[in-house]
Amino acid sequence: MVVEKTMKLGVWRLRGIDRREDARWLSLQKKGVDVLFHESSKGTGGWQHSQVPRCSFKELLSCDIINMADEEITEKAEQTETKEIIDIINFIPENKKIIMSVYTPTSLEKYNDVVKERVSVFLLNWRMPIPARFPYEKLHIIKHAMDTEYWKPNPNFKREFREPGTMFIIFMAEVLYTKGFGELISAFVKANHINNKIRLVIAGKDPAFAAQYYTDKFHGKMFYQGFTTKWDDVKYLLLNSDIFCQPNITNQGSHGLQEAMSCGLPLLTIDNGFMEREFIDDGKNGYVCKDWKELGTRFIELAENMDEINVMGENSRIKALKEYNGDIVANKILDIIKKI
Repeated sequence: MVVEKTMKLGVWRLRGIDRREDARWLSLQKKGVDVLFHESSKGTGGWQHSQVPRCSFKELLSCDIINMADEEITEKAEQTETKEIIDIINFIPENKKIIMSVYTPTSLEKYNDVVKERVSVFLLNWRMPIPARFPYEKLHIIKHAMDTEYWKPNPNFKREFREPGTMFIIFMAEVLYTKGFGELISAFVKANHINNKIRLVIAGKDPAFAAQYYTDKFHGKMFYQGFTTKWDDVKYLLLNSDIFCQPNITNQGSHGLQEAMSCGLPLLTIDNGFMEREFIDDGKNGYVCKDWKELGTRFIELAENMDEINVMGENSRIKALKEYNGDIVANKILDIIKKI
């Protein structure tokens, strides 16, 4: 697909683009869209800096279209060049088109009629409940793009810290009970009681020291890797694991789950009405369980059938290539850009 003229797309982030977003924007650049990024407050997120070119506030406002993320559009921020505290939505010139990327249902519910009038397109990162009287014609589901060449299986990868016959589960999220950590521990304890070759690796911030507590309690069966911001470290942990488990997918887009999918791991979770079925074809590339008891049962079944793990992992990789490849996502965004 070719864009008739160079389109300038400005991306506004209060605290920086997550490096994990690069596949979306860099794929657009390859297709003729000039993507620029402005960070309106100091400090990026916890991940490596994006490769998207930085621009000044003035350059951002010169773009044809401005993309904003989630609740940023109703926030106030310090305009770095004048140190003025601004209301973001009212600072963007009326002749500029606004695209907003939406991550949570509560974000959609916050927008009043004035904001809805200003926004040309709402890009939903997954299917979510839509508020009443919302302009459905402005809604588009655009999935997170993946760098599927970087996140991919490696048959020559030498697994470490492994014992013969063990199955390693990886949990990669902030260690909170709202992330399903309690359900995960219950399922693991149940499974390990039946098959003591099952292991659990935890990676993420541990604000309440819950991960440290349980890894001490189940020494040699659970491992806490801490929180990492480096892609290479995340990829290393994924390639060292057999299945990926995140019981409650409530964070923005669940990048870790997509990375695991692209690396060829089966995906397990508990159905909580959020985005599980966007990523998991139940019984094909993983399981969406009704509760922690079923989750523990699935751990046991998979530990006794490594062939099923391999087949599900292959299906995960195929799904990532078909639905989350950067070029596929970029083409869909291009179609929307050309319409507005």
